[in-house]
Amino acid sequence: MRLQFLGDLRDAYKWDLLHWICTESNPPFSQLTIIPMLNPDDPDSTHGQTSPESFNCRPAVLRFLHSLREEPRQIERLKDLGNLGGLDAFDVRLYNPNRFISSDWNRAHYWDGLKRILLQNPLVFVDPDTGFETKTQAGEKHLRFGETLYLLNQLDDRSCLAIFQYRPQGQSWQDVFNRISSGASQGFFRAMICGNTALVMLAKYEAVKRRVNQSLTDYSNLHAEVKKLP
Repeated sequence: MRLQFLGDLRDAYKWDLLHWICTESNPPFSQLTIIPMLNPDDPDSTHGQTSPESFNCRPAVLRFLHSLREEPRQIERLKDLGNLGGLDAFDVRLYNPNRFISSDWNRAHYWDGLKRILLQNPLVFVDPDTGFETKTQAGEKHLRFGETLYLLNQLDDRSCLAIFQYRPQGQSWQDVFNRISSGASQGFFRAMICGNTALVMLAKYEAVKRRVNQSLTDYSNLHAEVKKLP
């Protein structure tokens, strides 16, 4: 995540779907834990300037997105997602909201203290810049497969993991998911695709997968541009 991306088109899909999963799963999730894997803004990048109106999200979510775009950008505003007018409420917690993720020896310390925030019954969302590590890259823009396994092992038997994934140029989604299912074979069970972005769903327990699967199906039925794999 970068603050300059807050409230853009990808955010419209991402936060609308995460809100839906929290409130429409059976039973609903009482908490969304956000692990931002924050990176510094890039002043030379043009990313993050796309309009959220291009995705058909709910009006309350759209108002939330506009608030995220207000200057100065503040990551703490993400907590407002759980308290949108007219929609069911849930708790939102931010893990390490002001700490940048690194790719050096200090990276392991980013995860220190994670158990304290992963309480009972959370949907945990991890937001790396580009998604899972690749064959050649596992830097600050990526979530490593070893870290994914660590996260899965912290979850209780009611919790689910959602991870942002961007489709690398020149690769098909099938290639991307084949690698993810190999590297995260213990938990990967569903991907929700919209254009070049996806949310990858992982869980340790079959009951958790059943808990969220119908909400994912319902969401894809409401949005023709959203595809569910497998």
